[in-house]
Amino acid sequence: VNKLTEVIQFDGINADCRIKQIMATIKSINIDNKYATIKIPLKQVESFVFNYDGLYSSIYKSNNWGNDGNDDNKISTGELSNSKYKHVVNTGLAKINIKCQNCSIDCR
Repeated sequence: VNKLTEVIQFDGINADCRIKQIMATIKSINIDNKYATIKIPLKQVESFVFNYDGLYSSIYKSNNWGNDGNDDNKISTGELSNSKYKHVVNTGLAKINIKCQNCSIDCR
């Protein structure tokens, strides 16, 4: 996807997903996948709620996430309780829901 302006729903297995540009007008991103690389650059999105659920994955955070108690920009879901991660940036207007097992999620 070259430019995402409002909403995307993506389901797959072993299906890589790359969004090149996400506009500040984004409302929701919903991804359900396995064994994939997902690239969603969130650096231009000023307000969002990021919900992740999945085993054996890595999440690479963007610098605009602020302090979430984890100084590292990489989160391994094996270190999370129940392999779930949630983070709110500003008021959380956009909803980003990702369910992905054995994935690499790059939000930089």
